[in-house]
Amino acid sequence: MISGKNKDSWWIVVCVVAFVAVAWVSTCSLPWRSVYEARYEFRVRNFRKNVETCDSVMRNMDVMGSYGLCRYLETLPVDDGLQRKLKYDNTEKITLCVRGEDSAATACYAAALYAEACDTLQRFGDTLFARVAEVLREYGATETLADVELDLAGEASYMDLLNGAEVPQAHRTPSRAVVLLLAAVGALLFALAVCVLKVRRKNEEGC
Repeated sequence: MISGKNKDSWWIVVCVVAFVAVAWVSTCSLPWRSVYEARYEFRVRNFRKNVETCDSVMRNMDVMGSYGLCRYLETLPVDDGLQRKLKYDNTEKITLCVRGEDSAATACYAAALYAEACDTLQRFGDTLFARVAEVLREYGATETLADVELDLAGEASYMDLLNGAEVPQAHRTPSRAVVLLLAAVGALLFALAVCVLKVRRKNEEGC
């Protein structure tokens, strides 16, 4: 039979292992040691929805979306000493993450890459809507034409920045090693506290 003391020992081990396992999985995206990180989250305007009345224009152009822009950004060079990661999810959101040892270099490169994305999309959007305007003039669709020309005259944004409050600064990331260590220590303290409470409860019942 396993004694009560051995049961407590096994319970503590299981608790620590479980906490560390959860921390290991949840911190897989963190670097092992702390670095600077600049992150941009954005989504491209739905051009097909905006020009749905001009199918002839859409058929003759490769319409750029979030996925196409993400693939283009991946072809651009990365500055020395920096790590870049681009993620595209099912909501068509692009996450641009740049990490490095120097906060200024990290923030500067991330901002430059985001500016390149904005400039590329702006040129594409202006070109697309200029062609749409031509088609609308031919069709005599004055109401829709007015909306398109308003976009062009106002230099409409074709990209939505989702985390504007966080950029362009670079922030320190947590260290994965430290997080795992804290998880192990926290689990150990929790398990020991439970064991102490159990012993105290038994002593009180035995009185």
